[in-house]
Amino acid sequence: MYYSHEYDDIIDIVYSKSKKHPHMSLYARSAQFAPFAALTRV
Repeated sequence: MYYSHEYDDIIDIVYSKSKKHPHMSLYARSAQFAPFAALTRV
């Protein structure tokens, strides 16, 4: 398996939440993907 060292400098950076943009609610997130539900095969 090929291993790239391209992102070694950012792999251990601690994630920090944005203070400007609050997280989107699960309801709002699901509403964005609702149109794709019509594309699923039953």
